[in-house]
Amino acid sequence: MLRLSEKRCFKRTPIGVTLRYIRPFGRSASGKFSECRAEDISPKGARLFISHNVEVGEDLVVLLNESASKRPIPAKGKVVWAKRHLGRAQKETAGTSVGVEFTHVSSQARYGNKE
Repeated sequence: MLRLSEKRCFKRTPIGVTLRYIRPFGRSASGKFSECRAEDISPKGARLFISHNVEVGEDLVVLLNESASKRPIPAKGKVVWAKRHLGRAQKETAGTSVGVEFTHVSSQARYGNKE
């Protein structure tokens, strides 16, 4: 049965890796990269866990690590949802789970290096 509420074009792949991101614009722009945990990813977006508070609509640049490449590939994106975690339980870390929709990723990162 087709669910009309589903907006994703691509299936997300669970990855659970540490990436780096930066907030390039606005009041929260730090000019420094911070670490985040990528829970899942697709060619159009990712679910990240970030230790800072992030707002819906905020721009991020995430550095994607491709195993065949020595350099991370920057992916520009926009936060489309955010859920704050207070970290009250013993094993729970405070931070924000965010859904990032990629607005620009090189074709090398999306489809692999064709060289």
